[in-house]
Amino acid sequence: MLDVIINYLCVYVGPIVVFYINYHLLVPTLLLAKKFLRYFLLVLALLGFLTIYQYGVRNFLFLFHYTNRSVSAVACFEIAIFFMVLLIPLGSLIRFIAEWFDKKKERIQMELSLLKFQISPHFLFNTLNNMYYLAQQNSPDTANFILKLSNIMRYMLKESSMDKVLLEKEVNFIKEFIELQKLRLKSSFPIKMNIEENSSNIEVSPMLLISFIENAFKHGDTYTDKGFITVTLEVKENVLYYKTENRIAYIQKDDISGIGMNNLKRRLELLYPSRHKLNIKEQDSVYTAELTIWL
Repeated sequence: MLDVIINYLCVYVGPIVVFYINYHLLVPTLLLAKKFLRYFLLVLALLGFLTIYQYGVRNFLFLFHYTNRSVSAVACFEIAIFFMVLLIPLGSLIRFIAEWFDKKKERIQMELSLLKFQISPHFLFNTLNNMYYLAQQNSPDTANFILKLSNIMRYMLKESSMDKVLLEKEVNFIKEFIELQKLRLKSSFPIKMNIEENSSNIEVSPMLLISFIENAFKHGDTYTDKGFITVTLEVKENVLYYKTENRIAYIQKDDISGIGMNNLKRRLELLYPSRHKLNIKEQDSVYTAELTIWL
């Protein structure tokens, strides 16, 4: 049994070394860099190394009686060619696939970073509009508005660079934003929140849920007695359900109204592919946005 183990170890160590040299060194530094001639020459050098290795090891094993026959140089060359034909394309293919997935992941991370960067100025632009409105009205709430805005911006600067944050923090961020918006509305304006608090261990991407709320305040009817906003959020069995409803204000407030929701849709596609469902509908002057995420 020991003889068999020694035989296999000695014979197959060379091909394994060739595989890893090609996978970790030749493919990334030469083949992917399109230095084909140098790659081809070094593959030939590996073929020579493997032939010599096979010849030396197999005859060494014969000399010390670990095997019952010697092997000619021609036979060792044929064995080396067999291993090269098998291992070089296999190692190169696996490396190409690994590089493709790495680059795809890098592209996704870059796009997510750009999308996050897009959220901040868009959010700030809308909020400054509200502050401008309060300032125009000489509202005593302007100072309080600025204070609450500073708390929100602190969250955006601190947490938005992270991949995930606790859902509890995101919920607090939503509540802060709603309190901020209340300062410019009538005290009687109906805002109903049904938010589950038992979600301390759940994590989500930062600023993922704010687009629904921001859209409801920006494009909803917040000026008439018919207006309302309802927010529902709950987590059951690792499934997040999020819904907002608001009465529609048929007034175009600016020309970039689609940025927030389009940003959200793309982030969901990247962060939760095949693990989310987004439904948006307008019916009887009511805008409903529903999001389900399988965490």
